[in-house]
Amino acid sequence: AAAAGHILTPDHESVAQAYRNGSSVEVKVFGRPTASAMLANLAPRVTGSTDFLDIAAGDLDGKPAVDLDRRDEVVVAYAQPDAANMLPVQVAVLDFGDASEPAPAATAVTAATASAKLDASHIIAGPIKPLDNALAVATGDFDANGVQEIAVAYLVGPHKMNVDVFRYTVTVQGATVTRTLTRVGTGYVQISLEGFDWVATLSAVAGDFDGDGRAELALGTTHYVYYQDELIEAVRIFRFTGDATLTITEAKTVVLKDGIWNGASGRVRLAAGLFKYDPANGWGSNRRQLAVAYTDSGTSVLLRTIEFGSDLTPQLNPAHSSYIDGPFWLAAGGFNGFKGDLTQELPTWSLTLMSWSPAYEWSLAIYQTAAGAVPVQKAWMYEYTLNAPASGARLALVAYDRDGDTVYLGAPVHFTVYNLVNADFILQEPPKHIYWDPVNKQVVNVSRYDGFNISLVSQSGQQFTSDSTDTSSFAMGTSESASASATVGASMNIGIAKASASVTAEAAATLGQDYSQNASTYNSQFGKRTVGFSGETNRDDFIVGRLQTLDIWRYRVRGFASSTAQSFPFIDIVLPGPVDTISTQGGALNFDWYQPTHENGNILSYPALSADTVRPPDLGSFKLPDGTSVTALMYPPTGATMLFFDGNSGTNWLQFSEESGGGTTRSYSHTLSENASFKTSASVSAKAFGVTAAATASLGVELSQSNSWGNTATSNNLTSSSTEIKLSRPAGQSDQAYGFYPLIYVTTDGTIKATYAVSPLASDWGKEFWLRNYSLPDLALNLPRRLIPTSTNGVWVPSLASSRKAIRGFFVRKYDPNPVTGAYDQIAGAVRDGAVVRLETRVYNYSVGMGVPAGGRACFSYATFDPTTYQEGASRTQIGCATLPALNPQAMATASVVWNTAGLSGAGANLEQQYRIYVNLTAPTGVTEHYPPETDTSRSYCGDYAGQRVCADPGQNNEGFGYVTIAKVGYGAPFGVPGKPADVGMAKDAMAAINPRGKIVTGNVQAYLDQPLQVRLTVTSDTQSTDFSYVMVYDGDPNDGGQLIAAKEVFIGNTGPAGSSVWFDWLPTTRGPHRLYAKVLQSLSDPAPDNNVGMLKVEVIPMPPGQARAADGSEGSVPLPGGVTRFLPVIQ
Repeated sequence: AAAAGHILTPDHESVAQAYRNGSSVEVKVFGRPTASAMLANLAPRVTGSTDFLDIAAGDLDGKPAVDLDRRDEVVVAYAQPDAANMLPVQVAVLDFGDASEPAPAATAVTAATASAKLDASHIIAGPIKPLDNALAVATGDFDANGVQEIAVAYLVGPHKMNVDVFRYTVTVQGATVTRTLTRVGTGYVQISLEGFDWVATLSAVAGDFDGDGRAELALGTTHYVYYQDELIEAVRIFRFTGDATLTITEAKTVVLKDGIWNGASGRVRLAAGLFKYDPANGWGSNRRQLAVAYTDSGTSVLLRTIEFGSDLTPQLNPAHSSYIDGPFWLAAGGFNGFKGDLTQELPTWSLTLMSWSPAYEWSLAIYQTAAGAVPVQKAWMYEYTLNAPASGARLALVAYDRDGDTVYLGAPVHFTVYNLVNADFILQEPPKHIYWDPVNKQVVNVSRYDGFNISLVSQSGQQFTSDSTDTSSFAMGTSESASASATVGASMNIGIAKASASVTAEAAATLGQDYSQNASTYNSQFGKRTVGFSGETNRDDFIVGRLQTLDIWRYRVRGFASSTAQSFPFIDIVLPGPVDTISTQGGALNFDWYQPTHENGNILSYPALSADTVRPPDLGSFKLPDGTSVTALMYPPTGATMLFFDGNSGTNWLQFSEESGGGTTRSYSHTLSENASFKTSASVSAKAFGVTAAATASLGVELSQSNSWGNTATSNNLTSSSTEIKLSRPAGQSDQAYGFYPLIYVTTDGTIKATYAVSPLASDWGKEFWLRNYSLPDLALNLPRRLIPTSTNGVWVPSLASSRKAIRGFFVRKYDPNPVTGAYDQIAGAVRDGAVVRLETRVYNYSVGMGVPAGGRACFSYATFDPTTYQEGASRTQIGCATLPALNPQAMATASVVWNTAGLSGAGANLEQQYRIYVNLTAPTGVTEHYPPETDTSRSYCGDYAGQRVCADPGQNNEGFGYVTIAKVGYGAPFGVPGKPADVGMAKDAMAAINPRGKIVTGNVQAYLDQPLQVRLTVTSDTQSTDFSYVMVYDGDPNDGGQLIAAKEVFIGNTGPAGSSVWFDWLPTTRGPHRLYAKVLQSLSDPAPDNNVGMLKVEVIPMPPGQARAADGSEGSVPLPGGVTRFLPVIQ
């Protein structure tokens, strides 16, 4: 007997042969010089009969082998001797997990015994005629779990047959591998009740014949009714139900021949294959049909295919008749060589029928099949043997992929991407300006008023919305790694390169039909959601979006030729998972993942008009109702349209361009591409299935168009037919006027975005103001929290909270560039102690008149930070300095240094250490800055904040900080460190705040109106890792309309009793009681999904009367519209 499968290598199939060698069964891979296994104690052959043995191959354990890819096991069923000739049936599984073509020995042999015994006594006595085998074995996925089981059929009496089902399992505990073979079901078949019947043949195959995803078993049987001289040849179909234990039921019997015996031997051979392909009607490439060859007379064999409906109703197709006067064998395979073009051919299989006769001759014929048709002979050949076959001998025939061009999917690795930011709208507030006047020691508000905003509404009152429906998708990629698991080992990032156009086209042709058939079922669970924005961008940017979980299954695609040497093709199947909707009204500054290049309230941080602003680098495309694909700005219609903030108030209706479809609907897709405004990394867990493959690991994902799935869609979107959106402008002062350019477009990742370029000197009247105040160069960091709003429109005051120095645009990246994108990936979680990382920050020149020559410096240093007490260490340690390039007015550059974190995770049992990474900018020698670095003299604004006397320089922009967490877990460890925490939660007192007297309190706290309240969020975990998650914070119960006010990244890998903490500033603008709720996002497998919420009661009261004083004792003031001045309040 022989069977084919990926036994020794995933590159091509091998053929395993089983045959008698003395009293043993020798198992040998065809073409290999040595045997793979010897199975002892084979029963002697009964006179005139075959050896009672059979062989099959299949993926029985669902595990990849040592090369991290799929490997088939071989199963041999054979009879063992017994003095009474009631033969025990032994079932042996040969595992080739560590084998190879040079070393073909089986890694392990696992055996079990069948439930009954093979009846050789009645073969010897004559009631059972020994024309063919008395036992047969087949493999199939009988429980629909993706792993195959073993079915063994054998004759237990003249009219009786047993079918046993076995399950082979492999488990790994540390270095211990346990293999078991367990019988999980037994069926009993009464072939006939006649007393003089005999059974002449037994053939077994498995396949999903009814299309329900669960394999059925087909048995070819024959019996002879002695007193009627009648021969009945039949196919019996068995269904399986259950999971752990399987119940076997004979569901259908198809009679092939029923009539007076005319000399036919009674042989029946079966083969399962793809003989009908009609995916639109449920006949996909994974559904199987049956081919059967059986004797019609002493010299005639009929060959036909049978199609089974969903209820297993058979359709017997016309038969081809062949002259055969001896034994025969049947095999099925894709001999026709389907090329993947369904418009030219169908992927149906062919048949091969082989026979041999006592006349020293064997012959082989190949037949092409078609649904509902007779098999058509396409080729025929014959040859002579040296010797006539012995009585009962079999000449086994098997189809196999010798050259490895059959397309199939290798062992997968399963990625779960957690908390990936998916934005529907990014609506930046119009470019506004406010600044600290160091001479007059006051805040000057040029245009930062609530009434200067945009909103998604037209003149007719129609709101601009988008209907979004999640979708699954697939993408092709390439990697130098040979298996799916190996693609994540080195870089700890799951991105791989895009495949070539030819490979992608071939995948669409060969895999696309199967994918589409299954995707339609999966996508049917996704409902439509309508997203929009009914508010206005009064004080901050506005984002409508989601935090989403994605499941990505990656498979090595075998059988494809890659476009380059040492590069292997892969397919990534992307399945959207559960989401948490984010509405960021009034709080984009509190969302750690939102990192735009501009600084709210500073028009000098916006880019000047250039080719990139007229056609942004992240400009995406969409389709109009007629199917036309458009890559164009939605606004302005052509070129750039400049608007002014000046002495006039008014409303601008930003009408969508005719090129972009005007007032029509637009369809587009959300994709896994980068977004220029976001941190594009996310935490990923990966699980490779296998005995020797890596276990769950913590990884990262960096979104990029260069990745294989860079343009993979996760949702399909359709906008409303609105014609415009609204931009409102209050009146300012004409002598402070400036120009700006609104841009509205769909980005490459499928976000509708409103952004701006700015021309400060565009107004002849206002030019003098900007030149007078900003002609000097000014090296600057993006510090958007230096000035904070009050509850009064247009009144902003300096912040005394330490967060005034928090940098927007600070990144922690990997030391080595991504081999696919060439960029330095962001680290999605904590930094492992010992890692060498790259620290980056954006540096600007906030000037309209003068550039900064090359030679400036950005120096990085670190100070310990205790997130429990909100205390910074007393000293800083320098990391290094970066030399800055020349910067033109309104230009930006990136400064970076390398940091070795060895030993910085804290002393003793500490599992983490947080740091503030300070950046200090120094201008080149001889350059005078508009805002020089902070000094004791420049700290002219003082007050009491959180129980301490604080003096600050509200104008300084040369010093700022970002945060880094260094974790002890995984020190020096490669891929394979612990993955997502099993349980991440929040205790009842997980929320705390610093009250006006400087005390950290839980439960209840007082806060002052219009002053930042520093709030601490603490999470706990029971598993060490380097992962971050998000804590969502709401003003009010989120289940009752509470407003989302923050989304903070927090370390969730600290198993210490104190957990890990993160702080944020909440600015209350309404008096009275508030309840703040916090919710840490858990993984889908978290065993305690309801322990992740904390709550803090806040009573907001007015500040006590008084005044804030400048350092020299003078009174600070804030100019309001119309020349009115309001004294700054005292902070007590």
